[in-house]
Amino acid sequence: MVIDKAAVVPDQDDLVTPKRKKKTQDQDDGNIQTNDKSLDEHDLNLDDEGGTYVGEVYIPPIAPACFADPTGPRMIITKIVAFNFKSYAGYVTLGPFNTRFNAIIGPNGSGKSNVIDSMLFVFGYRASKIRANKLSVLMHKSDQVGGVSRCSVAIHFAQIIDKPNEEFELIPGTELEIARTAFYDNSSFYTLNGKKVHFKEVAKVLRDHGVDLLNNRFLILQGEVEQISMMPPKGKTDKETGLLEYLEEIIGTNRYKEPIAKMEVLYGKFDEERTEKLTRVQLVETDLKALEPELRKAVNFLELENCVQRKHNEICQYERYVNLTTLKEHETKVEQMDQELASDLENIKKCTDEIDGAKSELKTVEKEMGVKDAKVAQTETSIEKAKIMIQKLNAEQKETEKRNTKAKDELKKEETKLKNLQKVPEKNKAEIESLEEEKEELSKMKEEKEDRLQQVMTSIASETGALQDKKNELQKVQIELRKEFDEAKSKVRQTIIAQGLCRTRRMNCRKYRLS
Repeated sequence: MVIDKAAVVPDQDDLVTPKRKKKTQDQDDGNIQTNDKSLDEHDLNLDDEGGTYVGEVYIPPIAPACFADPTGPRMIITKIVAFNFKSYAGYVTLGPFNTRFNAIIGPNGSGKSNVIDSMLFVFGYRASKIRANKLSVLMHKSDQVGGVSRCSVAIHFAQIIDKPNEEFELIPGTELEIARTAFYDNSSFYTLNGKKVHFKEVAKVLRDHGVDLLNNRFLILQGEVEQISMMPPKGKTDKETGLLEYLEEIIGTNRYKEPIAKMEVLYGKFDEERTEKLTRVQLVETDLKALEPELRKAVNFLELENCVQRKHNEICQYERYVNLTTLKEHETKVEQMDQELASDLENIKKCTDEIDGAKSELKTVEKEMGVKDAKVAQTETSIEKAKIMIQKLNAEQKETEKRNTKAKDELKKEETKLKNLQKVPEKNKAEIESLEEEKEELSKMKEEKEDRLQQVMTSIASETGALQDKKNELQKVQIELRKEFDEAKSKVRQTIIAQGLCRTRRMNCRKYRLS
């Protein structure tokens, strides 16, 4: 049986429109069951992708054209397998069908219409269009077969390529089986190649092959041509279908009815808002005209205020110019003073460096003076010791002289005695000899003492001269160091005076800047 895609469209009652209604699904163990009786109760919006929104109103896109290449592959129905469907008890296979033309013939009541009804059942037509009130009525009922709880129909499709002489080639892998199973509780489910799916997937697969179930143009049912010819020009109510509504459905403009109705509601709402706002604008314009004299007064006042502000601004600009000129002069003077201050600071730095050098030299000289003062003190101590020794030696010399004088006196006495004794006889000879010996010893002692005294005097004289020379040299060095110390002190005083002058200049510069 060939599916004619160019056939006349069926009655509007049979057209499927995607109305959103509640679905009851039982997905236990992968089952997908619905209580659907027709396609209107499926949530099908296959062509709504790519639409636009105007506010909250959705405007669907233009429905795509459904056509097929007559020279390429085409899809045919190879066979129909019915199970307990209407007059078919058990499994009944209808087919295989011819690839070009098929006719179902037979006497009245033989079940010719059940072939079309089985196709309508799989394609999702409501039960009323399959000559039944509900899905459970479609199950086979006869005395031979009892206890039927379900019925099903499976349509087998395939793609072929036509060849000359009415021959064709079956394209491998293009076989497709779409089935629908209904139950006694009026529920049903669809399968695609044995897999349970929603009807939306079935409709999408068939549309991809050029069969549009939503806007079916491939089935012409009995009485549809006469029904179309008897249509009124326009339906009197929204539910009544006229020729205009029928044509709108054909060209796809009926999909814009709902957005247009919503837009009309929005238009009415916006028109009311516009009227209200226009009325408010007119009232405001009236108030505005009444306020125009006050506006002119306010404008005149603002113009005068602006003139006053401009004059005030000119005065401020002139004062600013004068202040800037004075400031530049002061800045020039300050720069000159800064240069002088920098020069003075440089001089102070040089003087400070010189002072530091002089202080360093002064410390070195003071150290040398300390060393030399220590040497002078040591020399003076040595001189004092030498003086004490000289005094001791002088005392010893005086004592020796006294002893010599005494010895001389004794010697004279002894000589006198000797002379007296020489006059004495030999009995005094021994005494004379001992006195002679004593005299010789005293003479030797005298010579030794005189030699020693001479040596000490010579040594003291030489040491005293050397110490005196060293003392004179140290006194000269001390005088020179004292001069250098006085000069360093003078430089330090001058530097302190220069620093005081620089501080005074700094204070004057700061006071000048602050002023």
